[in-house]
Amino acid sequence: MKKTLVSFLITFLAFASSVFAYDFSAVNANGKTIYYNILSDSTCEVTYKDYFTSQYYYGEINIPETVNYNGNTYTITIVGDSAFRNCSNLTSIIIPNSVTIIENSAFEYCRTLNNVTIPNSVTTIGYRAFYDCDSLTNIIIPNSVTTIGEYAFSASGLTSATISNSVTKSWGEIFSDCNNLTSITIPEGATMIRDSAFLELSSLTSITIPNSVTTIGNSAFYGSGLTSITIPNSVTTIGDYAFRGCTGLTSITIPNSVTTIGNSAFLGCDSLINATLSNSVMTIGDSTFYNCKSLQTVTIGSSVRNIEQKAFAGCTQLDTIRVKSVNPPTIQSTTFDSVYRFAWIFVPCGRVEAYQFADYWNEFYNIIEDCSAIEDVASENNVALYPNPASEFVNLTAEGLQEDVKVLVYDLQGRKMQEYILPQGETTQQIDLTNFANGTYNVQIIGKKTDINKKLIIK
Repeated sequence: MKKTLVSFLITFLAFASSVFAYDFSAVNANGKTIYYNILSDSTCEVTYKDYFTSQYYYGEINIPETVNYNGNTYTITIVGDSAFRNCSNLTSIIIPNSVTIIENSAFEYCRTLNNVTIPNSVTTIGYRAFYDCDSLTNIIIPNSVTTIGEYAFSASGLTSATISNSVTKSWGEIFSDCNNLTSITIPEGATMIRDSAFLELSSLTSITIPNSVTTIGNSAFYGSGLTSITIPNSVTTIGDYAFRGCTGLTSITIPNSVTTIGNSAFLGCDSLINATLSNSVMTIGDSTFYNCKSLQTVTIGSSVRNIEQKAFAGCTQLDTIRVKSVNPPTIQSTTFDSVYRFAWIFVPCGRVEAYQFADYWNEFYNIIEDCSAIEDVASENNVALYPNPASEFVNLTAEGLQEDVKVLVYDLQGRKMQEYILPQGETTQQIDLTNFANGTYNVQIIGKKTDINKKLIIK
C-alpha cells in the first residue's frame, strides 16, 4: 500500500510539474505577462502558464529578444512546445530575431491569430506549429528555415504561402486541409516536392515549379484542384499517385528529363484530354492513367519499353495513341482495358507489321504508319493564323499539306469549341469566332502525319 501511494505521489508530482511548466514570468513592453522556462545561464524559451488555462495570451503579443530575471539577462531562443496552444483570443504575434526554433504545436488552435512574421533567424518550425489557425491567411517562410514538421500549417486559413528555398527537411501534408489555399510559390533552389505535400488541397488550382526541382514525391498533389501545371525540364521522377484524382487537370506534358513515372500517377484525372510522355521515359507504371475517362490523345515516347497493367484501363474516350518506339513496348492484357479497339494507333515508319504481331497490340484494328518523324509534311513555319489577336473571325493558312487534316479549336480548359476538315490541296480555312468569349485558345491541326498547335487570342 505504501509503495502504491509513493508511486502515485511521484506520478502526480511529475504531472503537476508539466502542467505548471514555467520558471518565471515577466511583463513585456505592452503590458502583457509572458511565461518562460530557463534553458541555460543565458537563454530561455517562451512557454505556457499552465496546460489547462487557454486564455493567458490574448490580443497582440510582442516577444522581446531578452528578459531579466533575478539579476540575470536571458536571450529568448525558442517558442516552446504548446506555448500559445489554444489561445483563441490571440490575434497577433511578434517573434524576435533571437528565436531559432518554433516548437511543436506552438500556436495550435489559435483560431483568431491573423498576423505573424517569422523572422530570418528561425531554422525549425515544428509539428502542428500553426495547426488550425483559421484566421491566418498568409505566411512567408524565410530563407533561414531548413526544417518544417508535419501538419505545420494544416487546417489553417491560408490563401497563399511562400516557401523558402533553404528548406531541406520537411514531412508530408504541411498544408493539408488548407481549403482556401489557391497559390503556393516554390522558390528556385528547392529540389524536391515531398510526399503528400499538397494532398487534397481542392482550392489549389495552379502552382509554379522551379527548374531546380528534380523529384515530385508520392501523392504530392493527390486530390488537389490543379487545372494546369508545367513540369520543368529538371524533374526526373514523378512519384506514385503524384497527381491522382486531380479532376480539373486537362493536359499534361512530361518533359524529356523525366525517366520514372510512378504507379497510378494520374489515376482518376477525369478531365485530362491530352497526355504527352517524353522520349526518356522507359516504363509507364501500373494504372498510371487508369480511369482518365476524358483522355482522347496520348503520345508515348521512343524509349518506352514496358507499359504495365491497367496503365490506360478505363480510358473509354481514348481514340488516338501515338507510339514513337521502333520496337513495340511490352504491354499486358489489361494495359488498355476498355479502350476502343478501333482507336488509331500511330507507329513509326515501316513498323506496322511489328505491332500487328506483338502481343496485345494485335488486338487493335487500326495500326497506321506515321512517317512524320522522317518526312516534313507541314512544319510550324508553314502554318499561320491571321489576324491574331482576332475578334469575329481568323484565317488559317497551311502550306505543304499532303493529307486531309482536322482543324480543332480548344479553350484553355481543353474543351473542343470548333472542328473543321481541311482537305489535301486546300491551304486556307476561315474560323468563325462570333460565339467565342475573349481569351486564349489552342488551334490544333492534326492528321495521320501532322500535329501542329498554334495559340489564338480573341479580343
